[in-house]
Parts: sequence; structure tokens; C-alpha cells
Amino acid sequence: ANLQAVENRDIDIAVTVITQNQEVNQNIEYIKIGETDLLFSVDKSHPLSRKTTITVEEINDLPLILMNEDTMQSKIIQDEFEKHDIIPNIQIRTNQLYTIKELLSFGNLGAFLFNQMIDENDNIVGLPINEGIKLDIIIAWNKNAYLSETAYEFIDFMKSKKIS
Repeated sequence: ANLQAVENRDIDIAVTVITQNQEVNQNIEYIKIGETDLLFSVDKSHPLSRKTTITVEEINDLPLILMNEDTMQSKIIQDEFEKHDIIPNIQIRTNQLYTIKELLSFGNLGAFLFNQMIDENDNIVGLPINEGIKLDIIIAWNKNAYLSETAYEFIDFMKSKKIS
């Protein structure tokens, strides 16, 4: 959604994620500012929390929380399920991180979170899915659109920062 909004010139700059082999529209220029892993996440009390990795087949029937359909996270997860001919059991869609974490605390739901979203003080366990889903965190802009001096200053500032 964010890359599409940049391409359409609805927004000037987006901080978003892309898969590490993703083709980006030729009108989009971007810089990589970090990497993240998309992890299957459950409450520490959930039976799956004792595993070290998980497969899509193992979460086939589990009630899931997914971010809204227009997010890259949702698209990546939907694609992962489609590769295995599985229809995910989506119970709730929300982009609110606090809500996702609270719902996970009920102990019977699973969600997909970027590793930076899981704090060591959270009661949440993040598990790599299959071989792991690695993503690049990027700042993107439309190279054919006007950007303000402030936007370029932000891009230059972010070039010196790395997210881990």
C-alpha cells in the first residue's frame, strides 16, 4: 500500500518493507535502512510457544490476527499460505500493535509480527516461519515527483541510521 501510494504520488515518502528479492517499480527510488524478520507470534502460555520454528501447515487451523489487507505484511502472509494451498483462519484484522499484543495475551490466537515489535518484556514468543521470512526496511520515494528540501534532509538523515 505504501509503495503504491508513493508511486501514485499520494504520499511523498514511505517507510515500509519489501521482500529481499522484490522487484520495485522503476519510478520508485529507495534506500535500505535495515532488515527485519516476520515471525509467527503467540503468547508464552500457548502450546506452540515451546517450538523454535513453525511451518504454515502447523498453524493451518489456528485462529489468526492479521494486519489489514492493504499492508505488505498481510500480502506476504497470504502468499505464504497460498504456496501451501492453505486458507488461513483469519479471525481479526487490525493495524493496531497494542491491540494485537493484547489479543495474543488471551492465549488462543496467533499473529505475525516483525521481530522489532516484540519486546523482551512482552509475554510473546516469535517463531520463524518455515525457513524464515526476511524483509528489507526501506525508505521509498517517487523519483519523478517533487520532494521538498526537508524530505531530502530526512532521507539523508536516515541514510546514516540503521534499524536492527
